Amino acid sequence: MSAQKLTKIAALQIGELSQSLSRLDYYMRICVSEGVSALVLGEYTMQPFFKSLIKMPKGEISALADKRKWDLSELCQKHGISLITSLIMPKNGALYKGVASFKADGAFKFSPQNVLISYPHWDEEKFFANSTQKLSLQTFKFNDLKVGVINAYEAHFDECWRFLAKKGVHLVIALSANTFASNARWEALLKAKALSYGVSVLRVARVGEYCDDDKSRWEFYGDSMLISPSAEVLWRLGSKEELGIASIDKNEILKQRSIWNFRAQARQRGWL
Repeated sequence: MSAQKLTKIAALQIGELSQSLSRLDYYMRICVSEGVSALVLGEYTMQPFFKSLIKMPKGEISALADKRKWDLSELCQKHGISLITSLIMPKNGALYKGVASFKADGAFKFSPQNVLISYPHWDEEKFFANSTQKLSLQTFKFNDLKVGVINAYEAHFDECWRFLAKKGVHLVIALSANTFASNARWEALLKAKALSYGVSVLRVARVGEYCDDDKSRWEFYGDSMLISPSAEVLWRLGSKEELGIASIDKNEILKQRSIWNFRAQARQRGWL
């Protein structure tokens, strides 16, 4: 292992949080004691799952979003740690889904998701006001590690990976809420992207369940994982509430990237 300082990113695999956020406060204290730079939560943990959300009055959704923004900012300042999660935020009477980041100094940034799910049983594209805008994804620097964030559905689109590759990221965080026994497909997809783009991938998923009006059960199976640029799963969480801390070595990522060399060849041809 290199002498370089490792960067610790924590994945909190949890279900929908209560109003008080006491559970989050508890996990943030653990992260601070472990020297974690940023805590990451998956999709639909700060607000109800999409199928419940669409039954709520928009005013109620907006009020909850504003409260979450305020509370999360306070928690990050209290503990001196950054937090990254998926959030639904209001603007001019409309609702937008995207990535929210909170820094230890209280700074907040929200970036609308570039591509939304549009299936008949789960149509985010129809419900949210996100537009087909110029592609934009949030990136961060923790120590000398460059980190990019996508919502999991965006992981299907190479434009998102190329965007982050051009930004020089070493680690891609994928925020997710996966269900319907899609474990194998997600693992195959993220392994392929990690190998092709020479990055580590941290998939952060939620757990819990949702019961539909027809009594069908949507189980969010978790399976958060850290994947290396050589497409190896370095560790993974189970199907219950759990905290995982990834210790990321930038030099090891660069070493594995150079072994496969796909990224360098793409850059030589002007593709990245």
